[in-house]
Amino acid sequence: MTIPHLVSDCQGGVMILTSKNMRPVAEEIARSLQHQGVPIEYTENCIIEVKLFSDGELCPDIKPNVRDKKVFLFWDFTPSDFVGHINVRKDELLLTLDALKRAKVSSVNLIAPYLPYSRQDRRMRGQPLSSKVLAKELEACGCIDQLVTFDLHAPQITGFYDTINVENIPAHVMFAHYFRKHFAEVIAKNSLRIMSTDVGGSKRARDCAEYIDPGMDISIVDKRRDAHGSKAMKLVGDVSDVMIAYDDIGGTMGSMLDACTMALKAGAKEIYGAITHNVCSPKDGTSAEKKIAAAGIKIFTLDTLPRGDKYYKKNPLIVRVSYANFMAEAIIEMISVDGSLSNLIKAWSKK
Repeated sequence: MTIPHLVSDCQGGVMILTSKNMRPVAEEIARSLQHQGVPIEYTENCIIEVKLFSDGELCPDIKPNVRDKKVFLFWDFTPSDFVGHINVRKDELLLTLDALKRAKVSSVNLIAPYLPYSRQDRRMRGQPLSSKVLAKELEACGCIDQLVTFDLHAPQITGFYDTINVENIPAHVMFAHYFRKHFAEVIAKNSLRIMSTDVGGSKRARDCAEYIDPGMDISIVDKRRDAHGSKAMKLVGDVSDVMIAYDDIGGTMGSMLDACTMALKAGAKEIYGAITHNVCSPKDGTSAEKKIAAAGIKIFTLDTLPRGDKYYKKNPLIVRVSYANFMAEAIIEMISVDGSLSNLIKAWSKK
């Protein structure tokens, strides 16, 4: 049984293509859609292989026939070594998009849960406006119809795109859905509070709290930043028995763990962290994972930079929160006549 309300521009077919790292979530989404009767193509050939020549040149290989098809391209920017690798992933993406355009694809919906350079969104003397440079590079490919990403660090980045429709999905939609079940007893006792790791993230924390339980209050960490980094100074607001420190990008994890420590000293009995993007980058020779293990604090993440099962087994305090079910429903909305991601987000607030 097929979904009866597909839009006319899907008549050439709908296909999922994916990078190697995004394969597990792409396959989960594809199976979910196919079980619901959505006529979407996905096979082993839909995993994009990137050839590396001896001189370092890259060459993505698109195996399936994509002519006149609407393609959902799942792409990751997983920084395996933090020494330029994220830029290699960007170049691989641009070459992949060029290959799709030359193969006469109808349109591409790029699913990039983590979009790099979202912290370089404003003009600084002597520095590039990198997030806009990336926007122009993606638009120059000429085949992207829609870009779906999670929790842009600076939401105004969507304004850098003129020809691509950018859907910036708030991560609290998925986190709140998960936390309502995981902390159901604590919520029933009004003993849970969301904590923003800095003033700039207070709206993000407020939205998450409202999705979990309307009227839930938040606390905010006052943070100071200098040339050496940032440091938590004081906690603004009350402390509950159970606190969840919430941030969009988990980099070196210093700010997150400082905020958690501050909440424990202020009287919280249990403290957790939640990050949308598990960048987890090293600093001064110490990995973020070692810092988390030393602190003994559980961190929830959407795994927008897919690390794989071995990584999470090695780091049991870092817990994946799946976004596959949401993305499966999002794809249905994107190929439906009356589809609306805004309505989907509202619907998930009640699940």
